[in-house]
Amino acid sequence: MRTRQAPIVAVLTCVATFVIALLRVIAQSPEAAPANTFAGTWEGKMNDAPAIDLEIDEAGGKISGAVVLYFQVGGPLPLLAPHMEGKTLAFEVQRHKCNGCEELAPNAKFRMELTGPSEARLWKLDDQEVGKRSGPELKLVRRTDSASWHDPSKHQVQFIIVEYGIRLEVLDWGGTGRPVVLLTGSGDTAHIFDDFAPKLTGFCHVYGITRRGYGASGHPDSGYTEQRLAEDVLQVLDSLKLLDPVLVGHSMAGEELTRLGDEHSDRLGGLVYLDAAADPTDFPASSPAYMALFHKLPAQMRDHPGPSASDRSSFQAYREWQVRTGEAPFPEAELRNMFETNPDGSVGEYKASAPAIHEAIGAGALRRDYSRIRVPILAFFPSQGNKPQYQPKDAQERAAVEAFDAATAAYVNRWKKNLQNAPGGVRIVDLPGAKHYVFISNEADVLRDLRAFLAGLH
Repeated sequence: MRTRQAPIVAVLTCVATFVIALLRVIAQSPEAAPANTFAGTWEGKMNDAPAIDLEIDEAGGKISGAVVLYFQVGGPLPLLAPHMEGKTLAFEVQRHKCNGCEELAPNAKFRMELTGPSEARLWKLDDQEVGKRSGPELKLVRRTDSASWHDPSKHQVQFIIVEYGIRLEVLDWGGTGRPVVLLTGSGDTAHIFDDFAPKLTGFCHVYGITRRGYGASGHPDSGYTEQRLAEDVLQVLDSLKLLDPVLVGHSMAGEELTRLGDEHSDRLGGLVYLDAAADPTDFPASSPAYMALFHKLPAQMRDHPGPSASDRSSFQAYREWQVRTGEAPFPEAELRNMFETNPDGSVGEYKASAPAIHEAIGAGALRRDYSRIRVPILAFFPSQGNKPQYQPKDAQERAAVEAFDAATAAYVNRWKKNLQNAPGGVRIVDLPGAKHYVFISNEADVLRDLRAFLAGLH
């Protein structure tokens, strides 16, 4: 699949297909741009769904920027030949003669006119008759942000359209060397890597993807099968034109890693599983016998109380609770993408996704088959030391703990054995004492082995 820079004209000239809707302001820009300037991020909607984003920079009287079109697969397209006169901005967008073809057509020409401090209208110009409008107007609203907190991680944020009307948030931390694409586990957004990713930029170019259904990415009602999620990642790789990238996935991202490795080893440089090699069709929690052993554990090992009101009084207090309870503390940006921010600054309800999405992804997961993955694999596993330390009080408790540990080890050993069927070569790294978020709890270990893995790739 190759990204096609299809023309915006296809939508803006089709009145019968699209109805232009009024727009709402969405928070994003660090501060509202002054009135009577084009600088900032503009949004247009159709039928109350995102249709277009315009990112415009205005420095020294010069205009530059890019446009994202929600009705075609691909990433941002640069604004060409921008020319500003008063409250009017003219620009062009490159287009192809058809979707799926490489041959270029003449650029599509547009005119944007400010109609208020943060409002504008956009229309296409006729290809043949100079100055004549073609198709309906699209109303635009400039995004503003009243939030006082801003993500300190040094990444660029862009959105890539992977399917009609569905965008994925893509973070780019920069760096030099082979491209590395970070994929998240369940419940997380790409901001979970905000602290980890910058430490990779000395030896690779780092990207992160927030999968559909989470965070700032689109939340459609469908498209949560393993196959579709993998195709989303492939669309991003195509749009970014990444050659031989290494995919690094945490937890649930093992689905996308395995599917892409199985079907597109020729496109990849390697795969890295961050505690992501569990087989969803051979998972402990789905076994009544295993769960019976779990329920025989001492209560202190089974019950893990959630954060108190005091622990949720601020995002920093929440991070401190994670540390105090032996968990890997999340970057604050991730917590703010996961939870609502209450008016008093305390941590609100979970907002990143919905239970139905998690369930749909679980239902769409397939049995792990590594036998056709022809690229090298690096897999990190937390050892048994990742459990909270607990000293059994008597022989009965000790027997319950040992039985549970043995059952857990049997699952992990099956996963490892299955993983080693990959013909491209597999290196397994056990991390004693690591948490599930191994790249946070054992950051130095993961960085060291990942760097060595990348250095050994052809």
